[in-house]
Amino acid sequence: MHTTWVTSLVAWPAVIKLLGDDELTFVESSEALNKNSELLDIQLNPDDVLIDGAGQVYRLEKRLGRIEISQDSVETLTLDSVADLVRRHASNCGQCCVGKISAPTISKAITLIQDMNSR
Repeated sequence: MHTTWVTSLVAWPAVIKLLGDDELTFVESSEALNKNSELLDIQLNPDDVLIDGAGQVYRLEKRLGRIEISQDSVETLTLDSVADLVRRHASNCGQCCVGKISAPTISKAITLIQDMNSR
């Protein structure tokens, strides 16, 4: 089966979730995805994913030095699931009161990652 790799279906912003790591990487846009030297330097695992602002989970793959996103979502996360990932990220970053972290939408939950990283 041939997989098509695209970025146009992704509801930006998004986060990258690496296998076995509670730290999430905020990605504002498809352009920003391949400008992040830290992401470009890592070896991607087949279970590393991008989670978009609608909760869609996409597989990632490196091709010709670029990170590509699969066209087909492998699953859809709920707001509660994404909020839990954000709480784990916050705890990993040493934030306090992580149990109180909440957001009205998945996109807003993802934006919290950017807010935490800018502190």
